[in-house]
Amino acid sequence: MPSPMRGDEGVCDNFQPNPFKKLVCKNCQGARDDHGAFVAIASKAKEEQRAEERLKQLEKEDQERKEREKQDRAEKGICENFDPHIFKQNTCKVCNHQKEEHAQEGVESEFEKEKKKMEEKKKKEKENEIALEEAKRKKEKEREERKMMGICENFSAHLLKPNICKNCRAEKEEHEILDSPSAEDKEVNNMLEEKEKLEKEKEERKKEKEEK
Repeated sequence: MPSPMRGDEGVCDNFQPNPFKKLVCKNCQGARDDHGAFVAIASKAKEEQRAEERLKQLEKEDQERKEREKQDRAEKGICENFDPHIFKQNTCKVCNHQKEEHAQEGVESEFEKEKKKMEEKKKKEKENEIALEEAKRKKEKEREERKMMGICENFSAHLLKPNICKNCRAEKEEHEILDSPSAEDKEVNNMLEEKEKLEKEKEERKKEKEEK
């Protein structure tokens, strides 16, 4: 059965390499990189690369700015570490300059804000990945338990007993796939399928690079 096509793009959802042209799909004749999973991988990789480059540029600008400010303070005779005078708390006892003229602590630069944002994003992605793996393990465990109990995967209603499966005689609720899965179940299933697809495509790309 041919794979479903993706709208006007003329490519199917599941890339299968032509045995003679590995970068061409044997199902739809479309280029590998035009298929959904590869587009997603390439897009995500470019986005991450741009974010890393921006962060490096911000870090460079931040370091240059700090160096200029440090040099400017040195020329004005302002020390680096503010030490308040015992009688004048806003004046440094070392250089006799005001507190606000010294290097300000606790003020985040644009680079530091961007770095924190990126770290939080990576942390969230890791948490989602762990949650998906846990959901996957749970589903596999449930599948094995049903298999041991003699319950099949796909419920097919008995003609005279709609709540009983005609294949394994177990009740509908005992099966994995119900007629109307919850929105949460659908979302988890979609995320797991997409993750597995992306991982498969990454492995194929890795093998291609090694072969070259």
